[in-house]
Order: sequence, then structure tokens, then C-alpha cells
Amino acid sequence: MISTDLVMLSVCTGNCNFTYLDSSVSPNLTSISTSSANAQNVTLTGTNFTNGGTFTICMVSLTNAGNSSDVLVLPTLSCNDTSAVFTVLRNISSGSYIVRLRNDIGETNG
Repeated sequence: MISTDLVMLSVCTGNCNFTYLDSSVSPNLTSISTSSANAQNVTLTGTNFTNGGTFTICMVSLTNAGNSSDVLVLPTLSCNDTSAVFTVLRNISSGSYIVRLRNDIGETNG
């Protein structure tokens, strides 16, 4: 199942201001696939990953569904507004993982 919400990454103390982004401009993850030639590379597909190229951060976070304290943040090999490719580490613990795409303003939920 893939669903998308914006999760803000900022830590705030005192008076906190934020801007709500309409879901139409928030990152939207629609599919996950692997290449049969190299199953280590995973492609995420969706929309608004880089906000039309204006965002500079594009990373992937993987959270072990059985152990939410087991979180990996991985750089992407490539990223544009509609796709991102990242490499799964060979020594990753086995299990089910929640996949999120992070950009300058937050991340999708898994």
C-alpha cells in the first residue's frame, strides 16, 4: 500500500510558524520497483519529488516495520520530479520496510 502525506522534519521551540502545502504540491509516491538486472537498485515513481527542480534534497528513508528505531537514510543515485533511484545496502536486516522519499520540506509517509 502506498499513501502520501507531508511530514515536516523541522524541530521547533517557542513560537512556531508553518505553511501548509496543498497535497497537489506535496511529494506523492505512487509505485516502487526493482530492476531485474540489479535488484539492489530500487526505483520510486511519483510526482513533486523535487518541486519542478527547485528542491535540492532528495533522499530515501527506510524504517523497519518490525523495529521502528531501525531507520536508514540513503542518498539517491538519481532524482527528478517523477522518479528517484536508490541502492539497498547488502547488509540491511531482513524484514518489511516503510519507504519514504525526503526532500527540502519533508517526506512522504509510507
